[in-house]
Amino acid sequence: MHQILDYIVSNIYLSVTLFIGVLMFIIGIWYYKPFKSAIANKTMHITVSAAAFAFVLYLNLGPSGYAVDFIYGLSNGNQLCLIEEHMDSDGDTSFESYRLYVLDLKTGERMYRMSIYSPEILCVKENTVVLFERGAAVEYDLEEGNEIHVWSVEKGFEKFPELVSGINDLNRQSLASTHINSAYLTLTAMNGYKYCLDLMTEELTQVDYLPRHDESGWMFSDYGIYLKEKYNTKLSFTFQSLSGEIEQLKFDNGKDSTAIYDDTFLNPSVVALFDTDEFFIIKHYETLANKTAIFTAINFDLSKKWEINQNQLELNKDFGNEALLGVCFASNEQFIATFGGNVVCFNANDGSILWNTFQ
Repeated sequence: MHQILDYIVSNIYLSVTLFIGVLMFIIGIWYYKPFKSAIANKTMHITVSAAAFAFVLYLNLGPSGYAVDFIYGLSNGNQLCLIEEHMDSDGDTSFESYRLYVLDLKTGERMYRMSIYSPEILCVKENTVVLFERGAAVEYDLEEGNEIHVWSVEKGFEKFPELVSGINDLNRQSLASTHINSAYLTLTAMNGYKYCLDLMTEELTQVDYLPRHDESGWMFSDYGIYLKEKYNTKLSFTFQSLSGEIEQLKFDNGKDSTAIYDDTFLNPSVVALFDTDEFFIIKHYETLANKTAIFTAINFDLSKKWEINQNQLELNKDFGNEALLGVCFASNEQFIATFGGNVVCFNANDGSILWNTFQ
């Protein structure tokens, strides 16, 4: 049923036709008088008209309609949570609206979809997802989207005796923007003490901020990957300009040895790192229009592991011939990429497509 509603809502001609049809139905129903009692007829007219009007409101303001663009993504290894953004209108002004999609990471099957107030995802726990909405952290069930818990200035911390005096200030810290599943709340109690609540473990610590993890081992940014030991770079793979917007990948051992990857890239950035298997994935494009994305997996020895062009993918093009790349990130041994409303899950080791779904 949701496929039919999505199709109607996403097709402006069908939406307008349906709206006109519902209006005609509401007008016509007032001429239909199946009961002898005038009160019964009027009650039926009002009830049916209200239901028809509610249906129209649901289609326009509810969760139906094809996904347009995914802007954030995070996974707990079993479920994939994606935040989708699209434009809505109340007739006078246009505004951004957001929906949460929860998919089974193994199959790509959609578990549910719902409208949300804010696109800020904090973390994905074993059975729940936590969003930051209207100054509070709100926890939803991953199975059906039911609200499980709310942490706010007013409530949510009753089980902690340290916070019996109440909460004066609440804020959050999250690594979800870099697709790292870690988040905590920073709290100032009414008695003046400061605490941090780890949302993944729900452990409360009396500290201003949780200490950062030791930045050692392999890490990456848009500009390359680095092997750090006590904040000193030891090895690196970084991009350097070759000509105009064309860049090449350079390896540096931090001492006296460098090497250059054979091929070049247009607007490249590192989007995933698999340090255990010693390779990483680069996103780059065919042209400066940034409309056709290319993913290249490169081993630490600077050999190409695999490469796939967006044109090779069987994407649903209901929203244009060139669906723009949305979010892309790693989850376990899988690599997730979104193109418009398409979600594609790759096997990170060989680039094969595990599933491809149009949401």
